[in-house]
Amino acid sequence: GDEVLIPAPDYPLWTAAAHLSGGHGVHYLCDEQADWAPDIADIRAKVTSRTRAIVIINPNNPTGAVYPPEVVREVLDIAQEHNLVVFSDEIYDKIL
Repeated sequence: GDEVLIPAPDYPLWTAAAHLSGGHGVHYLCDEQADWAPDIADIRAKVTSRTRAIVIINPNNPTGAVYPPEVVREVLDIAQEHNLVVFSDEIYDKIL
């Protein structure tokens, strides 16, 4: 089935939504040593011919991380390069 890239750790709703829609969630790493920012190399390594979308959760739940703009840009660049749908979960942006 189709794949959706989902950050790890993640809010479980995204993995469940991918599964319930007939897809498969593939987790990319968020690096604790880099204040929980997405690991760009790991994202690139996990894109396959079946990848259809990527989830970005910013501010992140459950880590609370706020991604630097350059990291968000890199994730969006990957999405554009591979023609991926971007699901941008920004539910906590008003709290900050």
